[in-house]
Amino acid sequence: MTVGRKRQGAMRSGRAVIEIAKWEFSRWFKWKDQIVTVLISVAIAIAMSGGNLLVDKSDGKKAQVVVQGYELLTAPPPADSRVHLMPAEGKTEQALRAAVARREIDGLLILHSFDDAELVVYKDPLWKGDLEQYLTQERQRQKMQALKLPPAELADALAGVTLAVTFVERGKRGTSLAEKVTAGILIGLMLVGVLFSSTTQFIAITGEKQQRITELIVSAVTPQQWIDGKILGISAFAFVRTIGFVLSVLAFIGVSLYFGMGLEIPLEITNPLMLLLLVILSIGGFLFWNTFFGAMAAVINDPNTSSRSALMFVPFIAAIGFSFKALVNPDTVLMKILTVIPITSPAVLSARLVLTEVTPLEIILALLLLAFSIWLMRLIAGKVFQLGILMYGKEPSFREILHWAGRVRIRS
Repeated sequence: MTVGRKRQGAMRSGRAVIEIAKWEFSRWFKWKDQIVTVLISVAIAIAMSGGNLLVDKSDGKKAQVVVQGYELLTAPPPADSRVHLMPAEGKTEQALRAAVARREIDGLLILHSFDDAELVVYKDPLWKGDLEQYLTQERQRQKMQALKLPPAELADALAGVTLAVTFVERGKRGTSLAEKVTAGILIGLMLVGVLFSSTTQFIAITGEKQQRITELIVSAVTPQQWIDGKILGISAFAFVRTIGFVLSVLAFIGVSLYFGMGLEIPLEITNPLMLLLLVILSIGGFLFWNTFFGAMAAVINDPNTSSRSALMFVPFIAAIGFSFKALVNPDTVLMKILTVIPITSPAVLSARLVLTEVTPLEIILALLLLAFSIWLMRLIAGKVFQLGILMYGKEPSFREILHWAGRVRIRS
C-alpha cells in the first residue's frame, strides 16, 4: 500500500509539473513571432545581397588612369583589374593634373621608374590596391629579365615549403574544419539558449513575486513542482526559440548563397561520437544554467533595480571566458580540472574534444558530475524558491541563500 501511494503521488506530481511546463511554454511561445523573425532574416539577406549587387555593378566601371612613362610597362593590367591604363599621348603633366581636378580622368600615374612612382587623384582611390599589385608584378617581371634568370627557375627558388604532418599510430588525429565549426556552433547555441531562458525566467518569476500571485499557486502545488514546471516550460520555450534562431541564420545563409555571397559552411561530420558528446554537453550546460538562474530569480525583488541581476551572470561569464582559454592551450592542468567541474565542463570539454586528446575517464567523470549537479541544482532551486518567493521588501543575503541550499535533501 505504501509503495502504491508513493507511486500514485509521484504520478500526480509529474502531471502537475507537466501542466505547469505546458502553461509556461504556451505563455511565452508565439508562432507569429518565430515566423516574423525568420522573415526578417530573409529580408535582411535580400537587402544585403541587393546592396552588394549594386556595389558590384558600380565597381564594374574601370578607373581611367593616364600614365606618364607608359613605355615602361610591358603588359596591360589583368582583365579583372579595376584599372584601365592609357598613355599620356604627348600631354603635359600640368594639363593632366588639371584633367584630374576637373574629374575628366580618375587618376594620373607619373612613372619615372618602378621605384619612383606618383599617383595623382581627386579622391581616395578604391582601386589603389589593384594598381599596386599590377605595378609590383611588372617590377618583378622586369627584375627577372634583368637577372636573366628563367621564370620557371625563379618561381622554383621562391616557392615555399609544404610541411606534411604525420601522426603516430595512437596519436591524436587532426580535427576537421567541420568538427571545429560544429563545436563552435553548439557552444554558441547553448549560450544563446541560456540567455533566452535566463531573461524569461527573471521576468516571469520576479513579475509573479511582485504581483503576489505565486503564494496562491503554491497553495495548490508544491514549490518544487512549481519551479520544476517553470524550468521545463521556459527551457522548452528557449530551446524552440533557439531553433527559430537557427532557422533564421540558415535562411540568411540560403538567401546569401542564392545571390552568390559565398557564406558556405562545412556541413559534413566525420565523427558521429564526437557530435553526440557535443550535443549532450550543450543540453547539459543548458539545463544546469537554467536551474541556476531559476533559483537566483526567486531571491530578487526587481531585476531592474537589484544589483544582483548582473552579479548572477558572473559565474556564467567566467565559465565562457575559461572556454576561450581552452581554445588557446587545452592541455594545461587548469583546463583538465575545469573539464570535469560542472560550471565549466560543458564549454571547456567541448573545446578540448575538438582540439586535443581527452581520456575516457575525464569524459565519463565530467558527464556524471554534470548530471548530478543538474539534479542537485534543481533541488536547491526548489528550496530557494520555496523560501525566497514569499519574501517581500528585503532580498535574502548570500549567507541566507547558502543556508537554505544546505538544507536540501538529496532524496526529496
